[in-house]
Amino acid sequence: MPEITDRSTLRETLEALTKDQIQPRALHCASHLPTRKGELIDVIISTINSPGQLRELWGKLDDLSRKAVAAAIENAGKLDQDAFRAQYDLLPWDKAKRKSQWSHEREYLPVEVFMYFGRIPPDVVPLLKPLAPRADKFILSGADTLPEGTDLLMAETEGPALHDLVATLSLIAEGKAALSPNTAHPATATLTKLSGRFLHGEYFPASRDELVKEPIRAFGWLTLAQIAKLAKPAGSKLEITPKGKKVLAQPDIEDVKNVFEAWAHSNQFDELRRIQALKGQKKARLTRPSERKRRIIEALSQCPTDQWIGIEEFFRAMRAWRCNFEMEISGWVDRLYVGSSWEYGYLSGFGAEASWRAEQAQYILACLWEYLATMGALDIAYQYPEDATFKIPHIGGAYDEPYFSRYIGLAHFRINPLGAYLLSRADTYAGPARSADQAVFTVTPNQEVVITRRDQFTPNIRTLLERLTDEAGEGVYKLNREKILTALETGLTMEGGVDFLTTKSAHPLPQTVSVLLDDIQRNSRALKEIGPAMLFSVADPALALLLANDTKLKEICSLVGETRLVVPAGKETSFRRRVKQLGFGIRP
Repeated sequence: MPEITDRSTLRETLEALTKDQIQPRALHCASHLPTRKGELIDVIISTINSPGQLRELWGKLDDLSRKAVAAAIENAGKLDQDAFRAQYDLLPWDKAKRKSQWSHEREYLPVEVFMYFGRIPPDVVPLLKPLAPRADKFILSGADTLPEGTDLLMAETEGPALHDLVATLSLIAEGKAALSPNTAHPATATLTKLSGRFLHGEYFPASRDELVKEPIRAFGWLTLAQIAKLAKPAGSKLEITPKGKKVLAQPDIEDVKNVFEAWAHSNQFDELRRIQALKGQKKARLTRPSERKRRIIEALSQCPTDQWIGIEEFFRAMRAWRCNFEMEISGWVDRLYVGSSWEYGYLSGFGAEASWRAEQAQYILACLWEYLATMGALDIAYQYPEDATFKIPHIGGAYDEPYFSRYIGLAHFRINPLGAYLLSRADTYAGPARSADQAVFTVTPNQEVVITRRDQFTPNIRTLLERLTDEAGEGVYKLNREKILTALETGLTMEGGVDFLTTKSAHPLPQTVSVLLDDIQRNSRALKEIGPAMLFSVADPALALLLANDTKLKEICSLVGETRLVVPAGKETSFRRRVKQLGFGIRP
């Protein structure tokens, strides 16, 4: 039997069917039918090629069938059944009568004279175009306010975006962003420490955060910093890159947009890894994260801005707009599963809807919450995952944890002005994240910093101020020479420190403070670190002097005191070889 392809004509398609599949279709074309398969095919083709008969057949279609034809014509003759079902809740043949309550067989609809397995043959499409209406565009509507009576937490993320990026880079620059030796992810203590520096803290109050197990905002920013090449792993810690230092020295909202662009196109980190309930990720053949994120961003670009959107409606819109995506590359082995064994947790065994909600929906939730909301693009309304109503059908027997992922509590989101800018829905941005510097304190002649605007005293300002001062009282800090020198050794530039004190002070810096800072800058260059060295102890002063003055050794070692020689680490091999040439040994 011939195979039906996208290029198969109506005749080729019908010839690939059985007589039992053709005859009920032909009944919609004529009341008296021949008995042979070839003659039945001729009846259908003759009807479709006759303008009058075609219009008569079209008149038999119900409204949903006509919409299906229109949707297929818009999509090169192929009906995206998942998208159509998302928009209209069912397919035309879902309403067809069954031959009996125990039978899976059903009646054929008039639309199935045109459409075969969700496809209209290419030679039929031009004949139907004059008859078919324009395909409906699925409209996603939002709301000005959140639904009443809902017990939700709410996070407005636009204001903290730039602040929290700076907080993240500051922690990394201070050498305090440790990595877990097992996962290479940020260590738990690092996440907790960074969460305390954010403008609005973490998404969940600390009193109940242990249920979620890991901060969302802190993990998101530390991951984004690496994706945008503002930081990189260096042994057991993250270290700031030259690019990150530039952002830290003069942060701007464009830096947030650059982070967004880097994340949108990156395959460096698969956000699906954050869904720990999904097992087999290391072996499964997964699609590229950048392709999935492209589809999510494409859907967001069609959503209304400054409107609250229900997450289930967004799921529906993504499918209706054909922005859906695959998570796994087709294959029968090494696929994702849930539970302790793929034998009973294989997702395909739970059905298409359960698989979609366990894979695609979880990925969408993670991207919306941990990355887009964290970057300030989306305001969100959410609840604790153990309180969420999110369900995955038919999966309960294989998975018995309190909740499937930390993100299932996301209930609504709103694209705010910063989000509109990041998503290229707006050409410019002049919102709170780009607000001008405001005076927060006054620097006094006796080198004290007095806080005058507590409402503007953000965690970032406090953190940087504490690197330069000692707390001297309630809202009063004292500049500390030793702390400033330490800050200069760990990434802060004197220009950056002076600019900070100048821009955040209500008055120009007093002369006594300027003199102090000039003196510190001059003295900060008094010594220069050269590198590691080896220290050797010599048996007696005479031998030490002899070795130190040897024609070759004097170029690579120095005498310290009477019996010790210092050798740079890079010259150790040459030192040892020359000592042996002179007839002396070195004890371990």
